[in-house]
Amino acid sequence: MIRSKLILIFSFLLLVNINGFSQSLTREWPIWFIHPAEYPQIITGFNYNGYSAKNNAIDNYDLFKSCKVVGTLYLYTTSHSPDYGRMSNYKYFFVRDTLKHSIDSLKCIDKYMLDVLSDDYFAAFSFDTTQISKGFKKRITIRKSPKWSRRSFFSKSDFYYGVGMYTSNGDDDDAWITAEERGIFSILVQTNILLFRSKVSKSNSNGKNSFDDIIAYKLNYSIKNIQIMERYPDEKDNVYYVLVRIKKDDLKFLEK
Repeated sequence: MIRSKLILIFSFLLLVNINGFSQSLTREWPIWFIHPAEYPQIITGFNYNGYSAKNNAIDNYDLFKSCKVVGTLYLYTTSHSPDYGRMSNYKYFFVRDTLKHSIDSLKCIDKYMLDVLSDDYFAAFSFDTTQISKGFKKRITIRKSPKWSRRSFFSKSDFYYGVGMYTSNGDDDDAWITAEERGIFSILVQTNILLFRSKVSKSNSNGKNSFDDIIAYKLNYSIKNIQIMERYPDEKDNVYYVLVRIKKDDLKFLEK
C-alpha cells in the first residue's frame, strides 16, 4: 500500500514537472506588454528589488517623455568573446511631469507575475482607462521571432529604431529593463560622437596573444518621446528583446 502511494506521488510530481517545463516554453504574455505601441495609454512598471511597480511606472512616464543623458559609455570586446561588454559612466536627468496629473489617479489595471517567491512582477498603469482598447488583458503565446530582433539599429522615415537584448538568468525583470535601456543606447551609439577607439594586445602565460577592443562614446543628449514599440521573449535561449523608437527631431546632441 505504501509503495502504491509512493508511486502515485512520484507520478504526480513528474507530471507537474513536465507540465511546468512545457508551460515555461510556451508562456503566455499580456498583449499590452508585447505590443505596447498599440496601447499608448498604458504605462509599464516593474516591481523588483523592493522598488514598487507604480514608482517605476512614474519614472518611466517622466523619463520617456523628456530627459537628458550625460556621461560616457564604454563598450569593450575581446578576441575570445565577440559580444560587447559595457562600462557605464552616465546619468539620466528628467523633470517630474507627473505632478501635472494626480499621481493617485494612476491606476493599476493589469498585473503579470514573474517570480512568486521574490514578488517580482510587471504591471499596467493608466491615467485614463476609458481610452484603452478592449481586450488589452488578453494573453498571447509568442512562437516566431520578429524580423526586427535580428537587427540592432535601423532608420525608417522620420524615426530611429534601436533593438536591445539581454539574457535572463532567472531574473526576468532585470532582463526586460536592461534590454529596454540597451535599445535606447543602440540608437545613441549610432548617432553619437566617438571619443576614442583603442585595441590592446595582451599575451598570456602560454605565449598566446589576445586583443581587447575598447570604444568610448560621449553622451550629451536631449531626448523626447521615447517609445517602446514591441517586446519579444526568446524563451528557448532566455534572451529578451525590446524595440525602441525615437523620432529624429526628438533626439538632440547638446554641444558644451
